[in-house]
Parts: sequence; structure tokens; C-alpha cells
Amino acid sequence: MGGNGGGGSGGMGGNGGMGGAPPFCMPGSIETCYTGPCGTQNIGACKPGTITCNPDGTAYGPCTGEVTPVPEVCATAADDDCDGQTNEEGADCVCAPGSSEPCYTGPMGTAGLGICMAGTQVCNDLGTAYGPCTGEVTPVAETCATAEDDDCDGQTNEEGAGCVCPPNAVLPCYTGPVGTLGVGLCKAGTAMCNALGTALGDCMGQTLPATETCATPGDDDCDGQTNEGCVCAPGSTQSCYTGPAGTSGVGACKAGTRACNAQGTGYGACTGEIHPQPESCMTAADDDCDGQTNEGCAAQTCAVYQENFDDGNASPLTAGVYKVDWCDDYIPLASNTPACMTGRTLRTNESTIDPTIWVYKGDASCTSVRLNYTYYQYDLANVNVSYQQSNDTIESCEKSGLFTSVTGHNTLKACAAQTQITIPFGSSKGVYIRFDHGTGQNALWLDNLSLEFVGCGC
Repeated sequence: MGGNGGGGSGGMGGNGGMGGAPPFCMPGSIETCYTGPCGTQNIGACKPGTITCNPDGTAYGPCTGEVTPVPEVCATAADDDCDGQTNEEGADCVCAPGSSEPCYTGPMGTAGLGICMAGTQVCNDLGTAYGPCTGEVTPVAETCATAEDDDCDGQTNEEGAGCVCPPNAVLPCYTGPVGTLGVGLCKAGTAMCNALGTALGDCMGQTLPATETCATPGDDDCDGQTNEGCVCAPGSTQSCYTGPAGTSGVGACKAGTRACNAQGTGYGACTGEIHPQPESCMTAADDDCDGQTNEGCAAQTCAVYQENFDDGNASPLTAGVYKVDWCDDYIPLASNTPACMTGRTLRTNESTIDPTIWVYKGDASCTSVRLNYTYYQYDLANVNVSYQQSNDTIESCEKSGLFTSVTGHNTLKACAAQTQITIPFGSSKGVYIRFDHGTGQNALWLDNLSLEFVGCGC
């Protein structure tokens, strides 16, 4: 930096020479500068500044923004003297930052006695002071609740609240009702005082009154009487039935069992028995246990399903015991509906689709299902309704095997109604009803289809 100053002065000596001499520096250019001792730049707080070339290009201005070493103080967290160490000396310094030393704030002479012990204090980051004394234990009032010398006077449990009995002493004990000790099976036990003398342990070996039981020869409840009130052998069982006379073993009704209690004083509840219930056409059993099954059900009917296909779906029935679902359902747009029908309809698709309904009654007493619908048959032959009985519990499309024909379609190119087509369940729980596609051109349309179960209720 001194050389730069000398050169500038030489240039200023004669005005006539300025025209041919190059400038000392580019006017306005900026360079870094540092005037502190060698080896301190960028150490600790020290950093370089900048110098700016004057407008004439003859010299740089002063070095600005630089930080040079100053005496170290603990009032800052920086390395003020830029020697690579922070707060190692200087005003306000008390300790080396981060260093630690033992500490104790309890009464003199108690550290190291009983539970009392010194802790540790750590110098803060500035080195100006130690932090709190942590980890130390100072004296507290003596108590028999601990096995320690709490007040740090060199003695353990010499005084204090909570002392009950001589430490480790074995004493007789009995926790039963007054007047039962020594009566029947009842007897005293022993309890040991704990090592602190604060409490007796559990009373061991004593026999207390128990519920009188016929399973033992002794006076279990210690009342001076033995096996009073015995009725049966503890744990034994016997058949039982609390339903109306004459119904046990008839239909669904059956006996249960009851067990003698542990004391032999009586039997428990009758479990597992089945009593008569109102006769239900939804089961195959004699529910009321009168020797007849599903009496009166034959005259009952249940309208279980109705579909007009106007929403574009052949909707299933899934709620309840009865189930209905479809296979190969084809529902064209309303524009394809014959003029004598309204809305959308179910249709066989030329000679490829046979719409099929799966109907499931489960264990209900239903004997048959009645089928009602409106149809429009174009130019087809051999179109009929057929069925296959099945025990499927879920729909299974593309059924193979023999289907039995139940009715045909005689009217051509006009709307006609089929009513009360009866399809038997036989011994099966369900049936598949199929509308055969027949042979010929175009299709068979179906609308306003309903199903009614016969021989069972809803």
C-alpha cells in the first residue's frame, strides 16, 4: 500500500506529464485491503475491508470495513484479538468457556455423607460465569420411608415419621373377621417388618373364612358349623328344561344342562336349552314345538321383487333373507322399446343372450315362486321360460345342465301379459329362471316383471 501512495505523488509533480503517463488505478475500481498484523486476517473477528480508486486514477482511498485485532474481552463470544482462541483472557473473564468444575451448595461438612453429593457447574459460552450447580444432592429431613441417611449426619433412620415396627421383626397376624380366629379352619399367620421399620409385610400362612363348600369336610366359613345347606355334589351336572311341559325334544326344542356350584349349595342356570318360539315360515323347523312344521305357511305369499328396467338396470335384491340377481341382462335404450311398451325394457339380444334370474329363498318354507311380466315377441320361434332348481347361495351365471320348460310365448309382434307362472322350488333353496332366446330374427322384450313367493311370509 505504501508503494501505491509514492507512485501517486510522482505523477502529480508536473501537469504536463499527465497526458502521457498511464493512471495508477482505474477510477472507481475496488480492491480488498487489510492493515492488521500479518497472520490475523480472517482469524476470529478479523476480516479485510475495501479501497476504492479516486476519480483521477492517481491513488486509492482509505481501507474501509476492515476489522483488525483488539484486546480480548469476555463480553463477546468472538475471538477479539484474532489469535485463534476465544475468551481465553481479558476483562470480565472468569473461566474457560465450556469448562466444568465440582460444586456443592449444602451445609459445610455434609457433602459425601449419606445421600449428599457434589454436582457440576459449567462455564458459560462467554467465560463470564459458571452456570447452576446440577446433579448435587443436599440434606433433607430424615424419614423411615427410605433406607438412606437423608439428612447426611452419618446416621440412618435414627428418627423421623413413618416408623411402625422393629425392622425385620416377625410378628403374628390375622386379618379375618373378629371372632373367627381359631374357629373351624381359620388360623393366624405371620408378617415380617420391613428393613425400614415402616410397615409389616403380607400376613403369610393365615387361613381366613371362605364360602362354605360341600367339597370339604371342614368348617370353611368358620362359623362353628360344617357343610350346612349342601344340595348337590360340587361341579356335577344334570339335564334341565324350563320350557312348557311336553315340548322338550319336540321340533326345535331341546333340554340344556345345569351345573352344581362350587359350594354344593345349588345348581346354576340352565344353559343351552331351546324353548318354543312363534312358528316362522322363514325356517324349516318346528319352531313352536307342537309337532307340526310351518303350519299355516302354505296359504301365505310374499311379493318380494318388482322391476321395470326404466333406470337402465336389472337391479338385484340383496337385503334380507331372500335374494334376487340377474345374469345376461341386456337393457337397450328407450328408443328401442316397442310402441306398446314404455320406458326401457329387458331384451334378448338377437340369438345370443338368455336373460336369467337367480331367485333364493334360503331355509324359508316357500314352495314356489310366481312370475308375472309383460312381453313383446318379434319374429322368433321356440321362445319359452325354463328353470333349474339350485342350492347356490350366491349367483352363478352360465348355468349348465337341464332347464325345465314351464311356459312359452304365443303372441307375436304385440304386447301380452304372462301372469301367475308358477315355478317350484322342490327341495332346493333357490331356482334359476331363464328366458330362452329362441331361433329367428330380432328379439324378445320384457317389462314390468314381478316375483311372488308362495308358502311363506315376508
